[in-house]
Amino acid sequence: MRNRVWTPIWQFFVFAIVIFVDLLPPFSSAQPQPQPQYNGPISAKAFVDTPDVFDAAISPDGSQVVLARSHWESEARRTWDTIEIISANNPTQPRILINREDFMVNWIAWAKKDRLVASVIGISYQRRSYTLFNQIIAIDTNTGVEKILSSSPVRYFQTNYRPPRIISFGNDQSPEVLMSIQSGNSENLTKINVFTGAKQTIESGNADTVEWLVDENFRAQVRVDIEKKTSIQRFYARPPNSNSWSLIATQLPAQRREFEMIALNEEATKAYVLAQPNGEDRRAIWLFDLRTQAFEQKIAENEKYDLTGAYVTGRPRAYRGFYYYDNALRHHFADSEDQAGADEIQRVLGENRSWTIFDSANDGNIWLIFASGPRDAGSYWRYNFESKALTFVTNARYDLPADKLAAMQPIKWNASDGLELTGYLTMPNSIKAKMPLIVMPHGGPESRDILEFNPWVQFFAARGFMVFQPNFRGSDGFGRQFRESGRLQWGRRMRTDIEEGVENLIRQGNIDTSQIMIIGASYGGYATLNAVTQSDSRYACAISVSGLSDLASFLEFERTRRESAYRPEIYNFWKSLIGDPIRDANEIRQHSPFQNLSNLAVPLLLIHGKEDEIVPMNQSKMFYDAAMARNKNVELQIMDYVGHSGWSADTEVMALSNMSYFITKCQIAAETNSLTRPN
Repeated sequence: MRNRVWTPIWQFFVFAIVIFVDLLPPFSSAQPQPQPQYNGPISAKAFVDTPDVFDAAISPDGSQVVLARSHWESEARRTWDTIEIISANNPTQPRILINREDFMVNWIAWAKKDRLVASVIGISYQRRSYTLFNQIIAIDTNTGVEKILSSSPVRYFQTNYRPPRIISFGNDQSPEVLMSIQSGNSENLTKINVFTGAKQTIESGNADTVEWLVDENFRAQVRVDIEKKTSIQRFYARPPNSNSWSLIATQLPAQRREFEMIALNEEATKAYVLAQPNGEDRRAIWLFDLRTQAFEQKIAENEKYDLTGAYVTGRPRAYRGFYYYDNALRHHFADSEDQAGADEIQRVLGENRSWTIFDSANDGNIWLIFASGPRDAGSYWRYNFESKALTFVTNARYDLPADKLAAMQPIKWNASDGLELTGYLTMPNSIKAKMPLIVMPHGGPESRDILEFNPWVQFFAARGFMVFQPNFRGSDGFGRQFRESGRLQWGRRMRTDIEEGVENLIRQGNIDTSQIMIIGASYGGYATLNAVTQSDSRYACAISVSGLSDLASFLEFERTRRESAYRPEIYNFWKSLIGDPIRDANEIRQHSPFQNLSNLAVPLLLIHGKEDEIVPMNQSKMFYDAAMARNKNVELQIMDYVGHSGWSADTEVMALSNMSYFITKCQIAAETNSLTRPN
């Protein structure tokens, strides 16, 4: 007998809600629409907006799949959502369970037999106004009858709002689930009967609490808090017979997944964690003793790549396997039957697609799979272990079929010091003898690119550009040594890694060297500015999004922030990346784009959120002001009410549209050599 495999959704998704008045539906009869025909150019909105199918779950017996589907009155306006059920015996004929214009769905889960639970934004209309509610509803899967389990008014412009989420489904016989629900300034664990609506708060966190690990009896054993102003993460634990929480680990925001809780063991005295302790080179799965705070045993690792997570499921709860990224997401299971199923799924989907176990039947014999890749903007599949068949359920984005997406391939090259580097090249569907190239360095810098559906990459590829994404030294995922090889190399080896990757592509012969452009965000924005303020820059055009321009002033900004007792540690971390402002002052100045602005000789667009809490907006503004004083060809777009990340779809559409227009001007200028600075 197999057990339900449930990958914690919080490992893959961060839920966020942005509510706009113009998203509210009008008074009209809401009828489900057929899937749109694939006609006309692909808009920016198609790449970045809410998918047509944005959540799914499988029934406890695996025979049905429920879908949360968004509907659009026009391209610009999400009007209403439906909840639909698909039977394995008749997958092409969904049964519409809920079809109303007065709510929008956050997520959907199949909590019990014949019972769905959904988090929604409910809308109550009055004569000349309306009120929005955060609601949890239970839905009878046979009749569609709803029961409101909890409801609270939406607080407009509320920051750090987290929709309620299910922490544990409990056992199959119990009518209750355990949910984490935000109430005032605390995050509460609430036990809810999904049939009667009876509920009981059994544990309270605080305003910073974001996650819980609980035992089989719904008792919280681990709590995770993230400080709002600093993003410092704190892990608390308590023994099974104690009510006192003890701090067991603290993680600074820039320390990429040095310590991450995955699941408790059966006795709830230990936890499976993703960690990199004691100088270990790669992140691995460890068994961590909550009482002694010791790493007791290394459970699994990969010889080349950092692990991404693990499957710990079933009754009794046990380790099942791990997953990691090479080019795409790979799975390794301890059970041979699980591994055979994973191998068959990968064979059907192909090596360039990643997939996750989105949900599974209670006995584990049927998995609901979510897949994505460069030419798959998201798709749902059903794998049956008895028949060994992988069955397609639905696409996530109707307007982005595979034939409208661009292929992506891994690229390797050696840096001038011999370091082996990797990256990805996306080729547009219309191949020409000579094509323009966009270089797109990632942010972080301790992050990485993979083979995936990347909305920005696909947006530009659809407009005829090759896109190159280099994983320069300092990138994450390849072990500690590779990650730390980027320390004190901002503007130095990290820059030349990118340039040497571009030279490697040029030698292949199909790049128009007069139309090589660079676009980057966050650290990628710094890399962009650094690249075009070199005296020997070969780029024809550049766009920096939320980028750093002056390293010394950024370090001073970090030094003087006072939000947390851990601020000195955060400041020291940034010094370890960039340099000491006193000892390394000359090098910091030398590699600051602001200080080398006189070398700028190409059109540059700066985009920055006014409320950016990570890289201050002034980093772009000061560069722009100084550039304009020197009569440089620079444009600045400041976006009101926009931070460093977590952008709304509307914000991304605006940014992509402006980027596309700017690059078009650059291309015209390259052909006519007549671009002048705008007034």
